[in-house]
Amino acid sequence: GFYGECLYHYHRAELREAHVLALRLLEKSTREGDAISRELGLEMAALTSFSLGALASAHGYFKQFAAPRNSSGPPEPVVSRRASGSDIYLACTLVLLGYPAQARERTEHAIEAAERTREPFAVALCVGTALYLFELLRDRVRVRQSAERLRAAAEAAYMPHWASMADWFLALVMLDEADGEKSISRMRAGIESSLDQGCVLEIPFFLALLAEALLTSGRAGEATVIIDEALERSHRTEERWVEPELYRRRAQLRLAAPSNDLAG
Repeated sequence: GFYGECLYHYHRAELREAHVLALRLLEKSTREGDAISRELGLEMAALTSFSLGALASAHGYFKQFAAPRNSSGPPEPVVSRRASGSDIYLACTLVLLGYPAQARERTEHAIEAAERTREPFAVALCVGTALYLFELLRDRVRVRQSAERLRAAAEAAYMPHWASMADWFLALVMLDEADGEKSISRMRAGIESSLDQGCVLEIPFFLALLAEALLTSGRAGEATVIIDEALERSHRTEERWVEPELYRRRAQLRLAAPSNDLAG
C-alpha cells in the first residue's frame, strides 16, 4: 500500500516521491474514515515535510499526529501509545524554528514516557532519535548520556542497528579521550555501512558530524571534502533540514583555513 511504498522511498531519501505518497495516504484515509491509516499518513507527511525542510508544514502535521485520540484527555507524547520517534522529530522541528526550550521539554517528556513502557524498542527508538535533538542543541553531555543509554537498551534486547548508532555517537563525543584516528575510522565505517544497506536518509547530517571530527583532529582538507559531499547529497535528494548545519560547518572550515580561496 501507500504506507509501505512511502517508507521505502523515505529511507532511500527519495523524499518527493515519499511525500506524494504520504499525502495520498492521508487523503484516502481521511476520506474513508480509517483512523489508523490517517495516523500513518499524518506521521509520514510530517516526517517527509521535515526532511524536505518544509518546517512550518512539518510542525502542523506533527501537532496533529501528536494530539490525543480522545480530545477530552491531556496531550501525551506519541511514544507512550505507539513506538514512534515522531514526538522527538517534532522537537527537532521546534529547534530549527527557534524554540529550543520547548524542544528540550518535549524530548525529556517523550524519553520519560518511553522508559515507562519498559519496551526495549520504544526506548531505543526514542533515545536514539533524541541523539539528533541533543546534537542540534549542542548538548554533548546529553548526547553522551543518551548514547550510553541506547547502548544498554540495544545490548539488552539484541538490536544491532541501535547498538551501531550508539557506538557511532560515542565515537564522536569521546574523540578527545580516545584514539582520534580510531574514532574517525569508526564514524566512516558507520556511514559506509548505512549506505551499503540502502539507508540514504540523514547521511548529510552524519557527514557534517564527521567533518567536525576531522576538523577537530586538524584535518581541515579532508573535512572540506566531506562537507562538499554532504551538500551535494542534500541538494540532490532535497533533504534540506540539515542545510543550515552544513553551511555553518563549511563556514567553520573556511575560518580555520583563511588562506583558502573563499570565492567558491
